[in-house]
Amino acid sequence: MDPKKADISRLEALPQDLLGEIVAKVGATTAEDFHNCILVCKELGASANDKHVFKTLNLALLVKKPLSGTQTPSYYENMS
Repeated sequence: MDPKKADISRLEALPQDLLGEIVAKVGATTAEDFHNCILVCKELGASANDKHVFKTLNLALLVKKPLSGTQTPSYYENMS
């Protein structure tokens, strides 16, 4: 096995637009799933900074209970 290829995971080898689609699908379920998804690897976190991803995020909990957003990590602030 080539040592250079061993450093890159299969997930990191995917195109950026496909990673963005994965993050968008996961983010459409819950904000917590979105947060966990972008923490998996740098490439997923970087692909989350996309208008398409922001449009699909499920923020229903924050709409129903706006103050509950203060108890969750502030990962939305880092994305702007």
